[in-house]
Amino acid sequence: MSIMSIISIMPSSTAFAQPVSVTVRSDRDRILVDDPFRITFAIAIAPIQPPYHDIEPIHINRPPRIDADFLNIADIKGLQQLDIQPVLESRAKAAFGRQSSFLINHYSDNFFGNPIRFRLDSVRENRGGTNFWVYALTFNYTPLAEGDYTFGPMTFTGTVITGVTPDQKARIEEIVAVAPAVTIRVTPPPETGRPAWFIGAVGSNLTAHAGFDTGVCKVGDPLTLTLDLTGAVSLSNLRPPLLAQQEELTRDFRIYDDNVTTTAIESGKRFTWRVRPIHSGTLEFPPIRVACYNKALKTYQTVLTQPIPVQARATTQVVSDAPDTPGSASLFLHSDNIPMPAAATLSDAPSPLLPPARLLLPLFLSGPAVLLLAVTGRSLWRRRGALRLARRRHRAASRARRRLADATAPDVAAAALRDYLTDRLAATGHSLTPPEASRLLLDHGVPARQADAFRSLLERLDEAIYRPGSDGGGAAEEASTLIETTETALDGRRRSGQHVSILSIVAIISIISISSPVRAFETSSAFGWERANARFATARLPADFLEAAQSYNRLVLDGDTRGALFYNLGTALLLAGDAPNAIAALDRADRRLGATPATRANLRLAYGQLEAPPATGDAPQALPLSLAPPALLPWTHTAFFWHYEFPCRHRAAAAAVGWTILFAGLLIRLFRPVAARPLVWAGLMLFAIFGTSAAITLLQEYRDSRSWPTRVFTSDGGEVAS
Repeated sequence: MSIMSIISIMPSSTAFAQPVSVTVRSDRDRILVDDPFRITFAIAIAPIQPPYHDIEPIHINRPPRIDADFLNIADIKGLQQLDIQPVLESRAKAAFGRQSSFLINHYSDNFFGNPIRFRLDSVRENRGGTNFWVYALTFNYTPLAEGDYTFGPMTFTGTVITGVTPDQKARIEEIVAVAPAVTIRVTPPPETGRPAWFIGAVGSNLTAHAGFDTGVCKVGDPLTLTLDLTGAVSLSNLRPPLLAQQEELTRDFRIYDDNVTTTAIESGKRFTWRVRPIHSGTLEFPPIRVACYNKALKTYQTVLTQPIPVQARATTQVVSDAPDTPGSASLFLHSDNIPMPAAATLSDAPSPLLPPARLLLPLFLSGPAVLLLAVTGRSLWRRRGALRLARRRHRAASRARRRLADATAPDVAAAALRDYLTDRLAATGHSLTPPEASRLLLDHGVPARQADAFRSLLERLDEAIYRPGSDGGGAAEEASTLIETTETALDGRRRSGQHVSILSIVAIISIISISSPVRAFETSSAFGWERANARFATARLPADFLEAAQSYNRLVLDGDTRGALFYNLGTALLLAGDAPNAIAALDRADRRLGATPATRANLRLAYGQLEAPPATGDAPQALPLSLAPPALLPWTHTAFFWHYEFPCRHRAAAAAVGWTILFAGLLIRLFRPVAARPLVWAGLMLFAIFGTSAAITLLQEYRDSRSWPTRVFTSDGGEVAS
């Protein structure tokens, strides 16, 4: 049993020279990614002098406080850790009863705001001949990213028992002790021996598999190169290798490292590039070299993918990256000497302007609905007392009639009448006198005759109580009738008074899609697409490219709004010499595909052609010899990069996510205003930035869709209208 249950407290300043020491330590100070480490904090408290040295020196009613940021229930960015909440909950459960405990940070219960106590396991440790009480707790972490991670400082504030006086009083002392912080440095692997194809990963058993989406193509066709990297390696630092720096890979292929995409797969990542063959024939894409750092062997390990065979057929497209034969100067041109647009695409993948409604609508509707339910629930919870009182009022008459039906004595009938008035009119007390009952009824608008009848009946019942042998049966019937007439009078006053109205808040959000739905390719539409591609491939002169553009535009007028279609249309218009309409078509492609390297390159050529001086001479020059050098894109493409970089459907989805975060913050704000502020601001910024961007795109698309038949071509596919 603790001595603090039988002795009183006497403050004192005479005790051990250093009765409390606090430490925060780590088992390692410099590690690599995915190397686990432990953080332990320990509080050593000097014991009480014998014979009380086996009693813990912490007063059960005055627990000291421990303050440290890393003890908060929050994730530490870049670290993988066990959930700290179950650990603290188990320590809080262990603190029940009369035993020594600690307070940690500012944890308190949600109902009364009382500080939560935590019990820490203790051991005895000999330090300089003194058997200290040591309280410790250990947490395990695993770094996911490189950087410095600091734990601490930790502060101990509170009282400890330093001794017992001869008259059985405890000496206590106020202590403030600070443990310095410790820093764990997560470093990259050594630079010595690091190959150029190092992918940043640390681990072992790295495997690499590469492949193309097709084995047969034409020269200049875009191929999708996929590289899967798996194994027991750190994924947070895993980055794609720079394929263009491996010279053997670029001998027969052009690789676009700036458009690589990353996708998470099981136990690894998948990287995707766009690759174009620049020679015809049976080609072999060489093995890709990737390297990771093996911690066990303390060296870099390189793995190779299998070579990939590709059959590249000769093409007649004017936009191929490299010629096979110098047959015609107007057909094959080298892109290093003359400005060339990026190649046309043969992809028929759908590219809707907005995400599917089944994804967008729940995101927009769930936030207001959940917030409305929370506000309603909180309002009902706060009014629970008034609701209970209203229920009592509603049931007062029926409860009184049931009691009167079984009443055989006047005291039972009188009690039923008084309880009826107390419940029905929310009166205080249960011993109303007849005059008080009459005044209470008059105050609530009951006619004077009705109030007098109530008082008269109560007086008769009170007198009958003191008359032995009195029967309350007749009075009970009269009381039931009186309750009926009183209910009628009270209900009439309520109907004649003010009507109570309940304000209902209904949040309805509707999304009107301006873009046309993506149509499934029918046989005629697919034929038109192939025919337009064939005309584009065989075009040599501006008139030929204009005819190909008209074929593409007929598909647009038929309702096809794929990004690939607008991209090919813009490229054909560019080669036909119509820079303004080429820009308009490429802008519509950007809205669906985002700022790809191909659309950006062709836009720069279109702006360059728009700014170039008009050609002189009577004979028109064959395209693409007349293409002007590329120009810089308008400043808005840089200032509002998110508007042009991402497709409209991605921006609309980001706005929906911001909307959801905003309402999640508003929901949390009902209970934790301080914690909700970052969520509210983050959601508001996401919704404002990306919502405004998506709305502007939808307005632009609506304008273009209305004016397109007369803006670019006439409706019958004739001459250029611009």
